[in-house]
Amino acid sequence: MRTEILLTLSILSLLCLTGLGEVGTIEYWLTKGAEEYVNGSLEEAFKSFDNATTIDPENATVWFARGMALSGLKRYEEAISSYNKSIQIDDENADVWYARATDEGYLGRMNDSLAS
Repeated sequence: MRTEILLTLSILSLLCLTGLGEVGTIEYWLTKGAEEYVNGSLEEAFKSFDNATTIDPENATVWFARGMALSGLKRYEEAISSYNKSIQIDDENADVWYARATDEGYLGRMNDSLAS
């Protein structure tokens, strides 16, 4: 439950930080994905965040958002891969590390979870 709250708050902060932007821009896809996430449309949120990664594959935020949507869908392995990509780009975001640790825990990989 705590993780879901953290993920929802992170998505809401993404929504506040981005304007709707023009259709097809990274801002558009982040905002659209955040709205879909908050409304519980996790598959659609994933698709929107995935679109954002194709526009800017070196943006740590879009990989984190993509991972959060995947985690909500209980696709933990894929979520961890997205978090890892985010961490490769920017290893200073504690929320990404926490999300990765949580998903490692869901998979029963306690040593990896503790390492994160």
